[in-house]
Amino acid sequence: MFTFTTFHILNFIEIVSQGTSVKDFSPYNMCNHHFFADNSGYKKHLKESPHLVVVCDPPFGARLELVFNTFELLKEDWSSCSHDDGKIDCELLLLHN
Repeated sequence: MFTFTTFHILNFIEIVSQGTSVKDFSPYNMCNHHFFADNSGYKKHLKESPHLVVVCDPPFGARLELVFNTFELLKEDWSSCSHDDGKIDCELLLLHN
């Protein structure tokens, strides 16, 4: 069981970031793994996190193939941030209606 003490929000809509500090939010498009601004907070979070859980609520009408591809890219980013012990501890929780 994990205890989560930190988080980083990747979201297209900045209103979601209200109430969080700028370092905890990156404007992001999950369909093509594109950051609209500096992603240094995201990279810092990946380096400091021993585990990664991605909670994803894809936009209405988004193709799930794109979301799963992005998840694979997020896992690659995380594993390239010195988590190269061979065990990728990264999970996806997909919320979809």
